[in-house]
Amino acid sequence: LDGPTSNEAPQGGVAFHSLRDYVRGDDLRLVHWKSTARVGTLKVRHNVVPNEPTMMVLLDTSAAPYTDDSFEDAVRVAASLTVAGRTHGFPVELWTTGGERVAAGRGTDSADVALDLLAAVRPRADDPGLAALVGMSPSSAGVALGVVTGQAPADQLAAVTAVRSRYQMVSVVQVGERFGRPASPLSGAMVINVRNSDEFAAVWTSKARR
Repeated sequence: LDGPTSNEAPQGGVAFHSLRDYVRGDDLRLVHWKSTARVGTLKVRHNVVPNEPTMMVLLDTSAAPYTDDSFEDAVRVAASLTVAGRTHGFPVELWTTGGERVAAGRGTDSADVALDLLAAVRPRADDPGLAALVGMSPSSAGVALGVVTGQAPADQLAAVTAVRSRYQMVSVVQVGERFGRPASPLSGAMVINVRNSDEFAAVWTSKARR
């Protein structure tokens, strides 16, 4: 619940990582008495500071899934996800399928760099689209992936399924929906299909409250 942990994580946190043998100086309140009784030696809870969850926002910058208006909506959605993550104290990486990237960071300055990138980005016909996901790797364990695209075809969306195991969780936002169609399901991912960025804000908020 507190995020991924490891032996290399700083000790003294509240996240349980494992049981280990007692060493001099350990807090006796950490002794796990049931395990101690079973094995005959003092066992203590090895608590650590969990690895920080990181959010990776990927904006599809290929031209095919968009109209002019829907691409601007996708940019606004990507900006909202980026700012929201940093507002809540999470490092956020921003990527585009065209290969642009803003490294994970916190605070106003890092958010400004990401927003500057989004202000200048344009859709391109030679952009590989979501297929670029296959060549991307998360920077650490426990990364949550948020994909923002238009009405991408099934073969492009399949790339999300192909990389699902690399990420702790995956969400996909499709903008530019015109005919009231429900989102096409993707294995292991939450998919939202909306007309524009305003509708995204309403749908995302309603899901967050559940």
